[in-house]
Amino acid sequence: MNFKTKHVIRLLILLFCINYCYNNFFISKQITGTYLVKNFYGEPFLMEIPYSWDTLFLYKDGRFKSGYYGSGTYHISYDLGGTDIELSYHDDYAGKVYFNTSIERFSWGDPKILLDEIHNRHYEKIR
Repeated sequence: MNFKTKHVIRLLILLFCINYCYNNFFISKQITGTYLVKNFYGEPFLMEIPYSWDTLFLYKDGRFKSGYYGSGTYHISYDLGGTDIELSYHDDYAGKVYFNTSIERFSWGDPKILLDEIHNRHYEKIR
């Protein structure tokens, strides 16, 4: 391999790493805001996710509010796969409930909180 080819390969690897980090790792300031559930059509089969319009508000102090989940707290964590979020709320039947999922974006778009990755159900940040 010549000198120019090595630099092109290094540049491509660097761009891939930058793109991966930008699309999968978020700081708190990027996560807080208003999210709207998208692509909820179909037969409900998971009780933990909404199958109708819902708005999720994530506040700076670690609290959240949603028509589906009610009020509760959230916790952000990180691993090699990216940014994870855990919603903690009270359910009348089960008591304290935890819902764990990840946050990502595709091609530098808006952050999405994944609900059902197979059917592309997610909360998408709108503000």
